Amino acid sequence: MAWKVKRERPDETHEPTEYYEKEAQHYESPGMVREQARITQRAIELLGAGKGRVLDAGCGTGVSMRVLEDSGFDVKGIDVSPEMIAIARKKKLEASVASMDNTPFPDNSFRAIISISALQWVKSPSKVAKEFHRILEKSGRAVIQFYPKSEEDMMRAAKAFARLFETDVVIDNPQLPRKRKVFLVLKAL
Repeated sequence: MAWKVKRERPDETHEPTEYYEKEAQHYESPGMVREQARITQRAIELLGAGKGRVLDAGCGTGVSMRVLEDSGFDVKGIDVSPEMIAIARKKKLEASVASMDNTPFPDNSFRAIISISALQWVKSPSKVAKEFHRILEKSGRAVIQFYPKSEEDMMRAAKAFARLFETDVVIDNPQLPRKRKVFLVLKAL
């Protein structure tokens, strides 16, 4: 499978708070909202969990939170970008500034977690895995969609979660780099 990345990615050249301070409004464009909603619907399908309390980790402006709410979930969101959280809160969504590896929630808080397009910004996926395992219910599930730089990067992320979760890697459109979506589908052990 070809992983041709033709240009530098924002997660390689910026810190997320720095990047999204300038780009937050861009994520409200109709095209971005449609794509985010589509990816979120796919994540819900892969989640396979009944309705309940779900965390949107890396919630950005709240697009995925709204899709989750419309699907019947009780949703909380976190993101490291205060600018993104401000937009989510204007939409009356319950979102907080926090990192994926240090959330403000007690143990066993969520039936499920989704994360769309955020893991590539994380420096330590293993810390995120520990935190997700801590805040998920015992039989909790998570779906993480991300953009790995390479097949090796994808496998490193999967391995970080495999210590605490039954882990499957699902790749939609594997032969089409511009349309490829990589998902980690996790079930807490």
